[in-house]
Amino acid sequence: MPIELISSFLALIISGVTIPFLISRIRMTSIKYHTLNLEHYEKLRQLCGKDANENLSTLLVALNCVTKRALEPKFIEWFLYTPGAYCHIKKFGMCKKYLSIDIESNKFIWNTKYVERKNRWKTQISIFLLYTFCGTLGISPLIAYELLLKQLGLIPAMFAFVGSILLLILAAGLLFSLTLMDDAARLIKTEIN
Repeated sequence: MPIELISSFLALIISGVTIPFLISRIRMTSIKYHTLNLEHYEKLRQLCGKDANENLSTLLVALNCVTKRALEPKFIEWFLYTPGAYCHIKKFGMCKKYLSIDIESNKFIWNTKYVERKNRWKTQISIFLLYTFCGTLGISPLIAYELLLKQLGLIPAMFAFVGSILLLILAAGLLFSLTLMDDAARLIKTEIN
């Protein structure tokens, strides 16, 4: 009993000491990231100049570390010269399936397929149902692993275990995809100056 008490007490002390260091480390990393992001933005503006077509290939390579979406020259210029737009370039790249840009009104808009709310709901419901199916099917063998092991043997139980892990990974990807549509909706509501 005293050994367990001492080990619990030491664990609390170690946690109490390491948590402030972890928070400090996260803050420093965040500051460093934002500083590098600002330097990258300034270099992109210099590289772009008046016309993004002049250095398009270099700009696309430089933008690849910020967004995976290949941007047209007019969109590159919009992100670099519209105040407040560059802050959203990464999220725009992640939501590329759902979003486009209306340059004249300085705002994000739905792609033609998702302009109607009905189409967005259909997509969200289908992703959610597929997520629920994969998640349920993936967690079931994990919950009943011992029963599967007794009833079917080691090899089928191992295949069920690996299959359930793969289904859970697929379910996590579907959940991420579901959140992207919410992120796209938030970007559309964002006011760009």
